[in-house]
Amino acid sequence: MPKRKKSEELEIALLLSLYSKVKYSKHAHPKEETIPKGLRKDLRGLGKVALKNLLREGYIVQHPTSGGMTYNLSSKGIDKLKEEKEQND
Repeated sequence: MPKRKKSEELEIALLLSLYSKVKYSKHAHPKEETIPKGLRKDLRGLGKVALKNLLREGYIVQHPTSGGMTYNLSSKGIDKLKEEKEQND
């Protein structure tokens, strides 16, 4: 499998993990440490890299708090998940 394809699949998995952790809300924002917990243990290191890529591409948004950096889904991220769901149906 090409490296970029694998990276895209990991990013989608991370978006799905974030989306389910916030119970499908655009306003909730979990800590950075909790987002990769939806991935297998051997992929969590790569999950942090994928998180930065998603941030750069605008699918997620940083939300600084006194307890540390948190993230929430952007409208673009939700649209990406809907697009993926339509492709898989």
